[in-house]
Amino acid sequence: MPNLFIDIGSGSSSWRTGQDELTLEYLELAPRSYQICVGTNSGNVYLGPYWEWYIKGWYQGSWFIRNPIKRMLRSDFKKLVKKINKTISQKYPKDRDNGPLFTGETYSEMYPQLVKCMDEIIELFKSETGNNNWSYDEGIGESIKSKLERGDKFVENWNQRLAALKSY
Repeated sequence: MPNLFIDIGSGSSSWRTGQDELTLEYLELAPRSYQICVGTNSGNVYLGPYWEWYIKGWYQGSWFIRNPIKRMLRSDFKKLVKKINKTISQKYPKDRDNGPLFTGETYSEMYPQLVKCMDEIIELFKSETGNNNWSYDEGIGESIKSKLERGDKFVENWNQRLAALKSY
């Protein structure tokens, strides 16, 4: 059975520098865009199609949170991300890094669960900051949904080859 996870992170590895208008001192500011990764988890199964898809590359894609607050300090952003991560982690089963973990019969079946979780994350950013302009998108490249569909096709082909081998 396939597993997927979302890595929300701690907000600590991403920032930008800006100058305070009054003191002219340089400040560490929150990023304008913050990456949240989606990945596969082998579920401690080290054989079979889900393991093979995992070792082809755990990374399935990213969503980018768009920060509308231009002068948010990096330290405030880190606190905010940690709080949101803790809240989300309490709502979902956890993966090995305490991120939300999703299970289903297929990768594609889990996609709506991932979107629901991301929507919840954005709602938390909005409610915690009082700013309703937080959003997210996938940026450029192959979509997460498409990559998950390819994962399902990979598993389907694997199972067909296995069935053909067993019939000999």
